Amino acid sequence: MKPVVLIVDDDVISRHLIANALGSDDYDLVHAGDGEEALEQAARVAPDVVLLDIMMPRMDGYEVCRRLREDPVLREVPVVMVTALEDHESRINGVNAGADDFLTKPLDTVLLRSRVQMITRLDRYSRLREEHRRFDWIVDHAVDGYVVVDHDGRIRYANSASRRLLLARDEEIEARPDFLELAQRHFNGFPETSWSRWPHLQQSPAAQFLVRPETQDSSSLWLLVEYLPMVSRATPSATLHLRDITVEQALAAGSSFLHASVAHKFRTPLNAVIGGLDLIVNDLAGLPPEVVRETLDDAYLSAQRLHEQVEDILNHLESTTGIWVGSCRVQDITALVAGLCRSISIAPASTMIATTVRDRYLPINRAAAEQILREVLDNCRKFHPEHTPTVTIRVTSPGDGKIRISISDDGAHIPAAQMERVWLPGFQAEKLWTGEVPGMGLGLPLVANITWSVGGAVTIHNRADGPGVDVELTFPEAPANRAET
Repeated sequence: MKPVVLIVDDDVISRHLIANALGSDDYDLVHAGDGEEALEQAARVAPDVVLLDIMMPRMDGYEVCRRLREDPVLREVPVVMVTALEDHESRINGVNAGADDFLTKPLDTVLLRSRVQMITRLDRYSRLREEHRRFDWIVDHAVDGYVVVDHDGRIRYANSASRRLLLARDEEIEARPDFLELAQRHFNGFPETSWSRWPHLQQSPAAQFLVRPETQDSSSLWLLVEYLPMVSRATPSATLHLRDITVEQALAAGSSFLHASVAHKFRTPLNAVIGGLDLIVNDLAGLPPEVVRETLDDAYLSAQRLHEQVEDILNHLESTTGIWVGSCRVQDITALVAGLCRSISIAPASTMIATTVRDRYLPINRAAAEQILREVLDNCRKFHPEHTPTVTIRVTSPGDGKIRISISDDGAHIPAAQMERVWLPGFQAEKLWTGEVPGMGLGLPLVANITWSVGGAVTIHNRADGPGVDVELTFPEAPANRAET
């Protein structure tokens, strides 16, 4: 296959002189009479070298060269500028536009042939193009999504996997939309403070998530978004790596839920069963019949309760439509908090529920609501210097069909540098400034997992009026006719 040379000049005679000097036997010659046609021909034939006149009407050679350098497919094509200008400034402008070499009019045909021959013999662009084709094939067949955005956050390239993950059609991608605007059609971005910096996210290993809320018909979809800024000679840009971590999040949430359930739900009824039976087995002869009967009744009721707890957990983990979906009455929060404060061994929290939301429903089942409250209250105890926090809980509506649960304590402040990382699985804030490592770092990440999975938001910040933190959980209100669980 002969090398392709694109000859760009508004003067027909100049184009033919160059064509005659090169010869059609050695090269496949393509002509363009102005800048717009040059860009169209370049996109069509992907030339091995462009011979580009500078002085052209409407769009000069500098602009054509800049446009080529901005094109992700053509940015590496060798460009030789042909000009009658010999001043230093014009060459500087050509270099700034991205030109590789210069030839001066009137053309020295021997020099012209040798320059083009050298470029095509080195075959640098063809080899780069072939490497790009191989790379594009690999990326386009990857399981993970890869998106290239420009400095304004607009999509320049998106592989097949990213289009599938984002539920985006080809024509939508080809329109070069803003990445975040496209993603937000189906996903919410978390943590919100991180996405508020768009189009300049935190570079990996920081983690940003896109979460499609779960419904009664489908589970949530979690995408981990890793950000790698790039600076090319053409334009600043960045690559976004999208990885589906839905299964990982479900496993982490399920494991954490099971751990908490075993620790808090099984122990009390199991102790009652074992304690009652132990008393009867070891002292049956010395116990009055009414005491035996009462002890057996207590053991039986405790065994029933244990059975119910086991069934709840199994149903929860085996759910195929989203493990948090259901509803919980807002007014039930008072009873949940009271029981959890006793279980965690902290003073009763002050719980205030606005009358406007008492009869509304959260879009999570009762088990999920209890789990969220347990994790936050346990952190209130953990981060208080004496483990005796004073906790205040307020449930209100910020409007727009939302329900907000605000939980405040009087424990320690969180260092600003760690504030955004508390939602990441495995991150143990207590290890950094209290020295304690009592768990696996899954508490607050589980809170975020549940909340984000149903389209809610969660924030944490240090109290401005004293020691302690405020945790705010904002949920979309669940329909009143959704089955309560």
